[in-house]
Amino acid sequence: MTEDTDDKRPAGTASLAGLLGATAFAARGLAILGGLIIIAAAGLICVEVFVRKILGGSTGVTDELCSYALAIGSTLAFPYCLVERAHIRVDSFTRLMPARLQAVIDLLALAALTGFFALVAWYAVDTAWVSLIRDSRAMTQLRTPLALPQALWAAAHVAFVATGAVLLIIAAVRLARGDRAGCRAVAGTRTGPEDMPAPQGRQT
Repeated sequence: MTEDTDDKRPAGTASLAGLLGATAFAARGLAILGGLIIIAAAGLICVEVFVRKILGGSTGVTDELCSYALAIGSTLAFPYCLVERAHIRVDSFTRLMPARLQAVIDLLALAALTGFFALVAWYAVDTAWVSLIRDSRAMTQLRTPLALPQALWAAAHVAFVATGAVLLIIAAVRLARGDRAGCRAVAGTRTGPEDMPAPQGRQT
């Protein structure tokens, strides 16, 4: 029995690490996609400025397209921020607590954040669905079907919720195994040393 348990622990740990790595890879890809969308919006703004200043006209679509780009592009980066623990959290009080209690609070904070965004994602999907059923269109020159940008925006929220759920499972399993440091590495706040670059000559 002891040998079987010992054999399973490394495999379980490796599977969690693999799941975390795959989640981080997907989140990074979404963040890059979101960044490209925002860069494209910036390029469109440059074109709009050129047309207005040099040609004395206007594209007439920049405001609309850039608003979609900002909403979708920024939301696509949310999962990456969650994986990298880049969201702002005030932990001045919790740092004074015992390590195990800190890990539990980190887990609850991640669950609360994921649950809140699950509610947001629900209404985002509902908004896109209603727009699709009603064939709602923007009151602009493009007459854009609102279901299209809203669906992409809702999908980004769903991706955030999925990311949060995966991280929540990994953190809970690690905490259940007594790996408080591993739980905090997934659900906790970043510390000062983590954000500081490694000194020259000591990089690993």
